[in-house]
Amino acid sequence: MTEEQRRDRMLGRCILIGFFWLGLHLYVAYRNFRDSLYVTFNGWTFFWIAVYTFTLLALDVQLYFLNSSNAAKNWVRYWIFCTVVCLLTLLCSCFKVQIGLWAVFPMAATPLVHWIPLWDVMFSRNSILGNGCTLLLCTAHLIYFLWLMHRRNKEEIHGDVDL
Repeated sequence: MTEEQRRDRMLGRCILIGFFWLGLHLYVAYRNFRDSLYVTFNGWTFFWIAVYTFTLLALDVQLYFLNSSNAAKNWVRYWIFCTVVCLLTLLCSCFKVQIGLWAVFPMAATPLVHWIPLWDVMFSRNSILGNGCTLLLCTAHLIYFLWLMHRRNKEEIHGDVDL
């Protein structure tokens, strides 16, 4: 198998996992938002959170092996958005500012809504700790993708380095 064929197969897997993650992103956000209205989290809620998180990690691993600075650059933009939204949500929690309906859609675009049931169980409904954990995870993803982008750009300048 040539290098180009291997890269095309890897790109295909990344796209497939990305679409699967996007579908899970929408489904789990809807499910958790609906269940949080009635506070009816059950075992299936945590199953879907685990599948969502595992798919996100699988996408991270595939993007590592794809070694594409363009893909990393696009994901950096997404994680910057997620980090800013989580930071604003954390600040609203710290200063007891009521989050209006304007924040529902940006929050649904981030992993914040997906992990709310998990943080409720772990931290007894302490939204500051839960928002802080989500902010930490989003920041870690942002740093990871910045590193991926920098790693690829460094290889393009200096050539592939064999260690």
